[in-house]
Amino acid sequence: MILAGAIPATAINLWKCHPTRDRPLLDFDIALLLVPATLGGTTPGVLLNVLFPEWLVSTLLVVLLTYTAQKTLRKGSNEWRKEMEAKRRQRMLAAAVAAEAATDRGAEVNAAAAEVVGMATPVEVDSEVVVTMLGDEPVTDDSAAASTAGVEASKASNSADAAAAAALATIVKDEKHINYKILIALCCLWVFLFVVAFLRGGTGASSSPVGIAPCLNAYWTLIVCPPLVGVVASYAAGIHLHRQCLHRLRVGYSYTEGDLRLETAAWIWRYVAWALGAGLGSGLLGIGGGMILGPLLLELGVNPRVSAPVTHYMVLFTSSMTVIQFAILGQLLLWHTSWFAGLCLAASVTSAVGLVAVLKKWGLGGSVIVLCLGAVIGLSAVLVLVELVTSGVSGGLNDGFSVGVRQLCGG
Repeated sequence: MILAGAIPATAINLWKCHPTRDRPLLDFDIALLLVPATLGGTTPGVLLNVLFPEWLVSTLLVVLLTYTAQKTLRKGSNEWRKEMEAKRRQRMLAAAVAAEAATDRGAEVNAAAAEVVGMATPVEVDSEVVVTMLGDEPVTDDSAAASTAGVEASKASNSADAAAAAALATIVKDEKHINYKILIALCCLWVFLFVVAFLRGGTGASSSPVGIAPCLNAYWTLIVCPPLVGVVASYAAGIHLHRQCLHRLRVGYSYTEGDLRLETAAWIWRYVAWALGAGLGSGLLGIGGGMILGPLLLELGVNPRVSAPVTHYMVLFTSSMTVIQFAILGQLLLWHTSWFAGLCLAASVTSAVGLVAVLKKWGLGGSVIVLCLGAVIGLSAVLVLVELVTSGVSGGLNDGFSVGVRQLCGG
């Protein structure tokens, strides 16, 4: 379902422009930082989903959804208040400008300015005074050398400014286009993790094309490999983005509000850990990672109009990897998947096209998107909780609330 919703949303958002800058709407730098660790976390998440009883998975899902809804609604409320305050100030400013225009103060200021200009006279410079100020001392070799050094320093400064201006122009030019290098790199990582999952197979040796049986050394190597590679790749991407940020600041690049600015490398591990947890939740709870990554982007200060498309883009990778691993493990119900995927596909297209039109028509800001996201997550938490209680009472979850853990070894 989540994959079906992410595909059309990403296809539509891929060609949209940023709300305040002349560049694509999708921030590929954010994806480069978070997607690798998120992809790596899906492998142990799917494994835990197979092992854990259904009631435990549902309970964890309720806890996560409740926490995420609370954080998202609080963020949305804060953004709503900021937007309302900004609109109030705009109305006050417009009223003040209109009141000033209705008076004759503008004409009086122009008349006074014209009078001052008419009184101004050119200032004559006495050449003798200039000569006296310069003095009659002869120009020595030291003064000539100092003058030459000053000229050279001025040329070096001008050269450095020209180099910085050229670098800044290159950055501005490159950001106007889709960063295909990042897109290709993430796709290559996805293919690598797919090959690892395919070689690992399901719960029996016969499901692996190379005969790898569960619980052997080769099997555990293929389990540990994806999260390890994902974490290393995300951290390396964070270091790269940190250096890129410092370079941009040196050449005078102006970040807009909501851009990812890694001015310090101290928090890179925090972002990587959060992304790994999003992938773990994606595989364990079947949520695609978006309900974790979305609030994370809001906490990073990303513009809500940008965070939602970027979340769809990242979920496209994580959800597709999760679906493939569930299919390999034989946990995918084809008819149920097709039915709900169709519903999510239609809802995603409607949201990507209709919601933007409604926001523009009513003059609403990105806080509405955040509040809607929080409301949907909260509603999901309530529905999952109701299903958990009713199924537990009727014995629909593992014969009631059985605490047994399913076996992985011994296929």
